Amino acid sequence: MENKVLMINPEKCTGCRLCELVCAVKHDGVSNPARSRIRVMKWEMDGVYIPMACQQ
Repeated sequence: MENKVLMINPEKCTGCRLCELVCAVKHDGVSNPARSRIRVMKWEMDGVYIPMACQQ
């Protein structure tokens, strides 16, 4: 079995949150971003989006 690593580059994040949806479908088989292991955090003042991956 091959280990895979998710590399996140916050500079490329546009805030579309598609990564949340894909993660939920891959791991739980449902199209529900609330079940995702990735959360996109938004800093309103700076207009910055930062994807945060589960550290478990």
